[in-house]
Parts: sequence; C-alpha cells; structure tokens
Amino acid sequence: MRAWISWVILELGLCATAAAAPEAGERVVYEVLLQQRPTGRVDEFRRDDGVLYAPRRLLEELGLELPAPLQGDWIALDAVPGLAAEVDDAHQALSLSIAPALRPLTLLSLRDESPPAPQRLAPGISLGYAANRLHGDGQADTFARIAPRVFGPYGVFGADLLYASPDRRRWQRIETWWQQDFPAQATQLRIGDAIAPGPAWSRAVRYGGVHWGSDYSLRPDLITYPLPDFRGEAAVPSALDLVVNGLRTQHGEVPEGPFAIPRLPVISGGGEALVVITDALGREQVSRVPFYVSTDLLRDGLTEYSLDAGKLRRGYADRYGDAFASWSRRRGYGNALTGELQLQAAESLRRAGLGLIVRAGQIGAMRVAAARSDGDGCDGSQFYLASEWQRGRFALHTAQQWKRGRHCDLAALAGSALPRRQSQFTLGLDTVLGQFSLSRIARTADDGANLRLSSLSWSRRLLARAWLSLSLQRLEETGQPRDNAVQVGLLLPLGDGSTALAFDGVSGARDRRILSLQKPPPAGPGWGYRVETALERSDTRADVSLRTSVADLSLELQQAAGGNAWRAGIEGALVYLDGHGYASRRLGDAFAVLDTGAAPGVSLYRENQFMGRSDAGGRLLVPELRPYEANQVALEPRELPPDVEAEHDRLQLRPYRGGGIVAGFGVRESAERDVELQLADGSAAPLGSRLYVDDAPRGTVGYGGLAHAASTGNRWELRGAFGRCRLAPLTPRRWRCEAVR
Repeated sequence: MRAWISWVILELGLCATAAAAPEAGERVVYEVLLQQRPTGRVDEFRRDDGVLYAPRRLLEELGLELPAPLQGDWIALDAVPGLAAEVDDAHQALSLSIAPALRPLTLLSLRDESPPAPQRLAPGISLGYAANRLHGDGQADTFARIAPRVFGPYGVFGADLLYASPDRRRWQRIETWWQQDFPAQATQLRIGDAIAPGPAWSRAVRYGGVHWGSDYSLRPDLITYPLPDFRGEAAVPSALDLVVNGLRTQHGEVPEGPFAIPRLPVISGGGEALVVITDALGREQVSRVPFYVSTDLLRDGLTEYSLDAGKLRRGYADRYGDAFASWSRRRGYGNALTGELQLQAAESLRRAGLGLIVRAGQIGAMRVAAARSDGDGCDGSQFYLASEWQRGRFALHTAQQWKRGRHCDLAALAGSALPRRQSQFTLGLDTVLGQFSLSRIARTADDGANLRLSSLSWSRRLLARAWLSLSLQRLEETGQPRDNAVQVGLLLPLGDGSTALAFDGVSGARDRRILSLQKPPPAGPGWGYRVETALERSDTRADVSLRTSVADLSLELQQAAGGNAWRAGIEGALVYLDGHGYASRRLGDAFAVLDTGAAPGVSLYRENQFMGRSDAGGRLLVPELRPYEANQVALEPRELPPDVEAEHDRLQLRPYRGGGIVAGFGVRESAERDVELQLADGSAAPLGSRLYVDDAPRGTVGYGGLAHAASTGNRWELRGAFGRCRLAPLTPRRWRCEAVR
C-alpha cells in the first residue's frame, strides 16, 4: 500500500512539474552538446525560477525516450530521470548527459541490405547438347543428349532426351516440364516430371504431375535458420569486429549507447564468436558468444511446404504407376524448435508422419520422427532418431531409422523397398596432428541381408599446399567375402596451383595404384589435360579438353593390356535470344548476353575471369551464371575506342533460373571525338592553333592537325599565328578552312 501511494505521488509530481512549464519566461539560446560532443544544434530554452526547460521536440530528436507522465511542449530537464544538464553561460552551451537506460536501442545488421529484384528472362530458345563417340574392343558406340528449352517471363519449358547406340539405337525421353519461379514469395510451380521432396526421414520420389511449394534457393539473401543474437553497449562511437572461431568475418560501426545485433552472421555448426568493440583511443571491449547453428532448423515463424500430386514414376522410364498426393510442411517455433509434418496418399497407401528438431543448448541438435502407414500390405510404423553435436574441434553425427511391420512409403510403391533398419555414425576430430574421422554405415533389408561399411581416415596438410590422406576400410555384405582395404592419397599442387600431381592407392580386393597429373580448363577459353597411369599394370589414360566460347571439346586415349580405346566428345548449346543467334559452351542454370554496343572486340569478364571478346555486333554470351545471386561482369574500359564511352564498366546480374537475359554497359559514341583540321591548301593546321565553336574555345590543335572536340555547334573557326578562318566539314572527322583572313 505504501509503495502504491509513493508511485501515485511520483506520477503527480512529474505531471505537476511538466504542467508548471511557463508559457513565458527568460528565453535563452544555447548550443547543445550531447555526451560532451557537439550536435550541431542551437536551440531556444526557457528558464523560470531556476528551472531550465527544453522543447519536447528537441529531446525527442536527440533520441530521448521520455516517461509518459511528462506532457506538454516544454519539459523541465531536472524532471527527466537519468538526464543530467550542465550550463556553460560563458560559452552559451548546454551539455546533456543521458544515462544508458534512456538511450534508444540501435539495431545493427552486419549483413548486406536486401538485394534488388532479379532480372526476368528475355524471351528465347536454347538447345543444349552433348555427344560422345567411343571406339574400343572392336566396336563403336555413340552416346548423345539434347536439352531444348523455351524461356521468357512466362517461365521455362524444357525437355531432356538421351540416345545410346547400345540400347536399341533410339532416343529416350528423360523428363519434360514447365516451371515458373516466384522469388518474392520464394515459391515454385512445376508441371510435368518432378521430384517430390520431403523431410530427412522421408524419401523423395519421381513422378509426373504438379508441384507447388517453397524454394528458398530463390532468395539467397534470406537466412532460413536461426542465428544467435547479441546485445551490448558502447560508451562512445566505436568500431565493431566479429571474430568467429579465430577468423575475423565482419566489420562495422556502432553508435554510443545500447545496441543489438539480431542475427550474428556466423557459420553453421558450433563454436564461439567474439564481439570486439574498439573506441577511438584503441581501448577494446571483448564479449564471448558461444553458439550452435543448425541449418536443419527454421527460424521463428518461417514456414516451408510442398504440395505434390500426380502419378509415380519408376526411375527415368516412361512407365507411370499409381496416382498419389503428398503434402509436407515445416515451421519454426522459436529459435530452438522446428516441427515437421507429412501426409501421403495413394490408391493402396495412406501414410502420416510427424517430426521435431530441437536444438540442445549451444552444442548440438536432435531430430525425432515417427510415421504410420496402412493399406494393402503396408501396415506398419517407422521411427527416426538423429543428432548432431559440435564443439570446438569435435563433431559427432548419428542417424537411426527402423520400421516395424510392413511400413511403406511412396518410394516403396515406385519400386524402392524401405530397409528394415539402417544407421549412420560419423565422428570427427581436428587436432594439430591432422583431421581424424571414424564412420560406420549399417543396413538390414527385409530379407535379413546385411551391409556394413566401416572406415577410419586421417588427413593433413603438408608443405603448406599438399594434402596427404590415409584410410582404413572394411566392407561386409551378406553372401560376399569380407573386403578390407587400405587407401592412401596424395595431392600436390604445382606451379600456379591449377596443375596438380595426385596419387591414389588402394590395397585389397580393389587393388589399384594410380598416379595422375592434371590441369582443369579455366573458367573462360583455355585448355586442360589429365594423364594417369596404373602402376600395378600397364594401363595408361590421357585426355585433353579444349574450352572455347562456342563449345567444349574433349579427346581421351586409353592403352591397356586388353586393347586400346579412344573417346571424342563435344558439349555446348545453341541459343536464339533478342533477335540474334549464338553458339556457346554449356549454359548452366542461367546465362546472359552482354552488349558492348558500338565497340566490338572488347574483353569481357565474369567474376574477374576472362570470358571472351564481344563479336562484330558488340555481343558475347556468358554462360554458367548463378541464378538469383549477384554475378559480377565487367568490360575492359581501356579497350574502348577513343570516341566511345561506357556508362558502366561493371554490372551485377541476378537472372532468373533456366534461361538468359540481355545486359548492356551503356556503350555509346561519345559527343567528343578526334577531328583532323586543315588549312585551305589541304595542309595540316599549325601546332598550337585554337579551335573555336560558336565563338567559344573548344581545344588546341596537336600534331598532324588533330584536335579533340564535340561535333556539335553551328560555326567552327580556327585561329592562330596564320590568322583565322572558318571551317567547313569534309567528313564528320575532317574539317578544312574555307578562307584565311
């Protein structure tokens, strides 16, 4: 009761103080200092009976959060809790000091701002192709693949076909589909052949039908999993550094007062982050933030779903089976719990499953799930338990899945039997002696057949660039002899690092010892090679690959005791886009046509890798862009002609997936150019003469009568020691004096 009365008295006192603010009083003007630093503000204050009043507007603009009882346009400074005011009448200055509790909370983001919207595909068509001709063992075989695409703002229509001469010498359809991405909503619509996704405890299936669901790969800027947060306070404006597991990853600035970083940009797994605050005098304040980040979790409120319906497909065959429908959903509840749900139905199957992912403090996460099915011969249950643990140099991953009864899922109806039990165990340890890994995979089928694969491996960096690895393996399979093997590997980069010498040796039933020298082709035009020999027998293989702007070519020769063989291959694409045709190497998920306008033969780059030169029309197709991510492309401005200028020499492209876009650097003819000036007799204008256009000086004549000027203006005149004359154009780049006067 006494505390309540005190609170009422305080509230009334604050109200009375605020209400006592005079409408008229001694008016004074002060320069305002905040935390002993100038704010650049000069404002009017009022003093009445020894009390100094400040305008509410000023206090709010300075970021003060005033208590609710303080009302009115004028606020008594001594009535604001946590605010200290000191007047320096000699310098007409008012210094305000704000307690940390009153300073506004600053939210910091160490990540880049949301990127601009991706560029929609331009209407066009493409035909990807690959062909290989193989000669060996007295016969010749041909393998080919084609992938036609029709793309544009309306989406992408595609198909894939495969030809193999040993298989009845005919084309086989792999898949046909139409797809439309919606990046703003991170969703995708696909009609045709597709794959039904699902949680980790469910198996994906191929089918023909309709897919609608989430696809967060369309939003690379969106972090779907929860990240740790941090709150701190800076006494003065300071620099902030984020150090994750000993590596500095981010740098930023923090203002004075309390601040918060809602999502620290740290890597997945466990570890420790150091938040280092350094003021102008070099004084450091270090805060330690232990964390564990699991990419399997969804952050609070985020939902992921998938709806699939159609007919099941057996592999890549054209045979479609049972009609089905599947719906799965995942949602984050808080930052430590994610729920999973999946429902599946077919003519002879009904299946439902529920799963949970729980973060265990700052050291790991666990996933549990259970599913139940019933139908024709499909009555049973499935259970799943997995965990991941990481702390410092230690990491452990486990997964267990088993079923009871005759549990089925959609993959079982498509011909892939669900094992009775399977488990996986992986233990990793990073030490000064190297990286150690112990793993075991076990599987038991319905008929009791067992498969066990155990391995112990070690690897370490040598000589700053080389890698040495050693692995002990054991394979046990029902009905097969036990297979024990020792594998040794050595990778030694040479020269610039793109060339490497490698050794791979395995003892046991898979006995082999292979020594190879390899150099992969560059990102742009260039060539690569690989030469390898089997030391335990007289087998040698050599292949060379040539990458051009229009196709990738390869040739492989093999010499063995059983005979010789060779293989020749080509891979590339044909494209029609924006009224022009192009030949290119493999397109990848997205590509772009770069336009240099009136400047042919200009070098173009992708991520600082040379990709080629623009053709006679000023265009070059650049393949293998990353869809929805920032791809930096650039031109070489030093190769532009003198009379040509570019609005941009670098661009960031974010194309949609499945097709191409057209991007220009704004290359155009410059208003200024080199012109040749002549006297009336055709001789070059004298060195040092001055060019005037409409009576305004425009340049000085150099050697050979050359001057640099804009080809605009009505009256051109040349002035010098010879006198002055009016110029008339012979060509756009050559002007001659009409008469000297």
